[in-house]
Amino acid sequence: MRGTIKDRLQSGDVLIGPVLNIVHPTMVELCCGAGADFLFIDFEHGLRDYSDVANALITAELDGVPALVRLGERSANLVARMLDAGAAGILFPHVSTAAEAAELVSWCRYKPLGVRGSGFARATLRHEGSEYERRQAASQQVACIMIIESLEGKDNLAEILAVDGVTGVAVGPGDLSLELGISDWNDRRIIQLLDEMAAVVKQTPGRALLRLALTSEEAAAHVARGANMILVTHDTHLIKNMYAGIFRNFRQHIIDDVT
Repeated sequence: MRGTIKDRLQSGDVLIGPVLNIVHPTMVELCCGAGADFLFIDFEHGLRDYSDVANALITAELDGVPALVRLGERSANLVARMLDAGAAGILFPHVSTAAEAAELVSWCRYKPLGVRGSGFARATLRHEGSEYERRQAASQQVACIMIIESLEGKDNLAEILAVDGVTGVAVGPGDLSLELGISDWNDRRIIQLLDEMAAVVKQTPGRALLRLALTSEEAAAHVARGANMILVTHDTHLIKNMYAGIFRNFRQHIIDDVT
């Protein structure tokens, strides 16, 4: 294990991980073997099922890489089941207020810090010793990341970050651009909003800031603005673009050689 997400962030590390829509164990192994610091498993979009995520979590654990799961529905039971299955933490989309964040954090923590129910599952298998102590440690180690995707969330960002147990936030251009009616994520108004949000996070010590990057240059720019967790863009996007480039290159060479 390369260390928990929280421990590495406290040490000042910048973590880089992929957004995975293809959660087959082979894809997970490829990313872990390539050097991912963490995984972002998307269970909000697409038609993957519980067994897909379960197998991905097992594979990530065997490779020693912590996996975060983005959930598309708000359910205390689903949160507990994902954590029981071995998720290192949860990403909660569309968080707009501190009250929402506090409730979501409580679902990730056992009593007395939260309301997560006790139970025996995968997360208990490799633990030796007091189960009470394991649960209390789990409450401290779990990563609870709020995804801020609205202007209301932006306005309440400082209050959300102040909630005990919030590990950090992810800020993304997708839903913000939809709310503003802007099609281009590189529009200066979107960039300004995201930079303003990054500045707020930077003023709150010890919090994570996740930013999506399409290039290494963009990643470096995000880190300069305070990001400490970089999301490499979606696997489906990368694979499509990779093959598009290969096909284009092959065709061009074939045409050049023939002519």
